[in-house]
Amino acid sequence: MCEEEKYEVVERKTTGLAGLGTIEEMKANIKAMEERRSVVVEYIDANFEKGIDFGPTDDRSDKPTLKKPGGEKICRLFNTHPTWKRDDETWEMLGKPGNVVCYICYIVDNATGNIIGEGRGAETVGNKGRDANKTIKNAEKCALVDSALFTFALSEKFTQDDGGRQRSLTASKENFNIEIANARMGEQSELTDTQFIIKILLAELHKKRIDTAGELIHLRKVLFEQKLYDFATGEKNA
Repeated sequence: MCEEEKYEVVERKTTGLAGLGTIEEMKANIKAMEERRSVVVEYIDANFEKGIDFGPTDDRSDKPTLKKPGGEKICRLFNTHPTWKRDDETWEMLGKPGNVVCYICYIVDNATGNIIGEGRGAETVGNKGRDANKTIKNAEKCALVDSALFTFALSEKFTQDDGGRQRSLTASKENFNIEIANARMGEQSELTDTQFIIKILLAELHKKRIDTAGELIHLRKVLFEQKLYDFATGEKNA
């Protein structure tokens, strides 16, 4: 760990696109960024190993997950290193929970000592059976990956581990299935609970599966609040 580098934000008098400079300056900056981006992609394609530097994500994304070794490797490429600081601001915003660890990861330029990017990460003690030490390590890893994605413009190529959100969605879908079973209990129907759900999905979302929390909220609303569908037939109520 090291002390946080001090830097200040300079307020500009011009706002919007005008604050980015002249047209010529913007064109030059865009060209330079595209060239930097090309260097990063070429390095990743030549040096990153699947399963070590990156891995699969959940089935809602076509982008692989950036892993800790990949984040460290990209830092070394640009002669930078990560350093962490306790993220008290986020922790306080969450209500100061005693079992949550929050970190900010700064990416520091080795040549100048300047902070060139940052990211945040948090973990809960007990998640996936983690003790305090493993919780700290995972929070540091999440912050490192987040900072690497932002600093080196990798979000178009990689995503961050989304296992927590996916587990939460899975649990919500399981609860939804139980709610449907309870609501249809005693109904004389030719449809099983699964067939009923699929029928509503096709009618409302034109698909056969629930992929997001927003879709789940929508289904609960039309079924339990608005009562738009008959629980026996799956047909829309008149």
